Amino acid sequence: MYLLFTDETNTSPQYDARIKFFAYGGLIIPFDSLSELDNGIQKIRMEAGYEPANSLKFDTHSKPEHVSPEQFAKIKNDIISLCIETKCKFLVYVVLHKIAENQGINQTIKWGADHIVGKFNYFLKRNNSTGFVIMDRLPDTNEYSFFTEKFTKGLVFSNKNIPLENIRMFSSSCDNASNFNSAMDIVLGSFRYCINAPQNWGSAQKMMHNVVSLIWAERQDDHIIDPFEKGLTFRPNPEKIEVEEYKEEYTNLLKFINSLLKG
Repeated sequence: MYLLFTDETNTSPQYDARIKFFAYGGLIIPFDSLSELDNGIQKIRMEAGYEPANSLKFDTHSKPEHVSPEQFAKIKNDIISLCIETKCKFLVYVVLHKIAENQGINQTIKWGADHIVGKFNYFLKRNNSTGFVIMDRLPDTNEYSFFTEKFTKGLVFSNKNIPLENIRMFSSSCDNASNFNSAMDIVLGSFRYCINAPQNWGSAQKMMHNVVSLIWAERQDDHIIDPFEKGLTFRPNPEKIEVEEYKEEYTNLLKFINSLLKG
């Protein structure tokens, strides 16, 4: 059995010209790894002097004053390493804001959530398993109707429904409600940092290498993996985009990610 924790990022592009893409992510945690991951993050918190009420998130502004920037960077790297050690997997859905903006951010988030829970169900089928979904709260506070729809109908399209038969439960959570929420936020935050023209190239290279180690992918050989339509989903499919300017944005994003990985 597996648990999926989800969250969104890059919801406000108007405040930063570097934010071109919306991303919705999910961290898949094997049930047998829950205790090891929880205990490991708790140990990291205690050694860094975090109080129980202190949030542990990717954003530097969230850190307690007594934690130095260098220590905070190590904390985040240690948590991602722990996710890798405990065999977690990362799913992420990416869409260009210029394409999604006419739908509004609430709809964009729900479409991202649909894709991630759909990929999770696919992952569960491939692993002959079942799972639970724990989502960060949806922005329009209407997550319960969303959960009910997913559990009873699955993915709803105009002409058909696709059942999510391997997912046994949908629920919501929030910041600082578990150590797993911290792990999800830090993994997704690392991905977000890397795709938003990062100022610290060395840090971005290390982060992207770690995130790619987590992304669910099919391994083709020792050096090549295929994450597309598994752990990494671009929407719309870049091959079907007719506006050349938009298509180029996806091409440049993929080139940039590959450039980080070559470092």
